Amino acid sequence: MLRPRKIFKPLHPPDALDILEPYQHLGPVDPLTVPAPEHTEPTEEEKRIEAAREKLPPVDSMLLLEDFENWAEQVLSGTAWNYYKSAGELDKGWIYEIAADVQPIERSVCLFDLA
Repeated sequence: MLRPRKIFKPLHPPDALDILEPYQHLGPVDPLTVPAPEHTEPTEEEKRIEAAREKLPPVDSMLLLEDFENWAEQVLSGTAWNYYKSAGELDKGWIYEIAADVQPIERSVCLFDLA
């Protein structure tokens, strides 16, 4: 389970809280009053992701974008996968790759010397 501190650290610079106005500082936090983090069982999705990551092949074995996306779909959470898929502009890159496998993009031309 991700802890808020693990999520907060990589996303924000160390001085992120220094930009707050003085009236926004509510005072020091007493560590004795902070509730202990609850130890929860991993969800089904977290178990699925962990199992998929253990079976993940090396990156150099993924030759096509389709290979990468097949593994990404298994390894990413549902939210992350939807975010990834929504970033593609109508999946143009994937469509072009599939088209390249099916038919040649360029036609060969035979040139004759007419002189």
